[in-house]
Amino acid sequence: MEEMFRDMGPQFEAPSSFKDLMLPIVEMEPREISARFFTNSKLPYRDSPTFDHTISTTFTHDQLSTVVNDHFKSRKSYSRPFVFLIHGKLFPISLGLDQFLLDNEIYVEESLEIEYTLPMKEEVEPLVHGGSVSAVDGSCPRFIFTGCEDGKGRLWNDTGLCTHILEGHTGSISSVSILNPLDNDATLVTASEDNTLRLWKLDTKELEKFPRKIKPFKTLSDHSTKGVWRVAANPSGSRFCSGSFNTTVKVWQTCEAASEDYSGFIKKRKTLCEAKESQLEDNLVCSLEGHVSVVSSVAWPVDNTIYSASWDGTIREWDLEKRSPVSTKFYEKSFTCLSVGGSGSNILAAGAFDGKLKIYDAKLPAKSRAVHDIFSHDNRISACQWHCKDTVYLLSASLDGRVMVWDLRNVGHTVIESSEHSVLCADWWQGDRVISDGADTKLRISARVPLPSLGV
Repeated sequence: MEEMFRDMGPQFEAPSSFKDLMLPIVEMEPREISARFFTNSKLPYRDSPTFDHTISTTFTHDQLSTVVNDHFKSRKSYSRPFVFLIHGKLFPISLGLDQFLLDNEIYVEESLEIEYTLPMKEEVEPLVHGGSVSAVDGSCPRFIFTGCEDGKGRLWNDTGLCTHILEGHTGSISSVSILNPLDNDATLVTASEDNTLRLWKLDTKELEKFPRKIKPFKTLSDHSTKGVWRVAANPSGSRFCSGSFNTTVKVWQTCEAASEDYSGFIKKRKTLCEAKESQLEDNLVCSLEGHVSVVSSVAWPVDNTIYSASWDGTIREWDLEKRSPVSTKFYEKSFTCLSVGGSGSNILAAGAFDGKLKIYDAKLPAKSRAVHDIFSHDNRISACQWHCKDTVYLLSASLDGRVMVWDLRNVGHTVIESSEHSVLCADWWQGDRVISDGADTKLRISARVPLPSLGV
């Protein structure tokens, strides 16, 4: 695993096991240098895209963006952060130019070549909600599932129209999940600050052009006084787990698995969207205890294993047969999100309050440190997600307003979004698009993201 990340570049911090082998960095004296800015992208500007400018070696990413924006001063409406490549290497947000040049052994004799481009734009107009959007699930290629602070869930089709509104929660929705994304009769679950989880059923073949309001068929109590934070389904969708403010992970059965009368209950309804809430007994299977602070994220990649991340700075791997943790990863900062990938479901990516993405190998000893750190976000990471087909690609979103797709083969990343508003959630959709929501109440759908290893 270490070999995979050994040559990954300056925005990656080497793990302690081979960090001592790295040579110390000597500080560079500040000086002015000549730079030639150019782009290979088609940009909506009248001025020449190639120009020369004198810059300081102390410049930051934002200061380089200012140089480019000033050059295109006739188009002030397009003033925004740019993406920069220097000698073919991505210039990260977190470093100054002098440090970047030293780290990459780039020596400037006459002029520094700097390539720039705008972050990717949305493919469709942003989709407006009734409040900040805190949860999104893109696992179904036919629709997008979002949860909002107004307590409502919404389904959006691929043309950007809201087809269903899920009403029932009395508090902000904090997490959403599609339990069976490939089935026409979809079962959905939502978690909320009203201390409940709610189950919903609908026929996705009847996605209409205008919103149709539906009610939950089941409400589950998390027995928490501060809300349910995250929810995730097992591979078959027959069970799901939830993480809560009360520090526990709870495992639940869906009604299909829990009740022999469920099929009859479904058939008696006039339509799938007009069902009254079921009065079946709670479907709680077990509670997993061990965290000492908020469980901020959960993942269920294989049937007998659940992973949970917490504000207590740990990631725990749970054996469901033993109902106890079998491995724990530690960090000095609180974890905010978690994604599990790899052919053996053993590559963990976790976001933290300090803006770092930490990558772990679950097969390494329980208390082993992160295999690698990625730091290019300037604020708390709100979401991270491996691509479902290749863990070369990692999606991240942050309260710094940026959404990024990382290609871990060459340390490059594509900036999908750069906004003044916090991004609260993000996910992959239809294989090569990114969907993201946030504090500005808007769902954004990106253009198709180039993913070379997948032939996209």
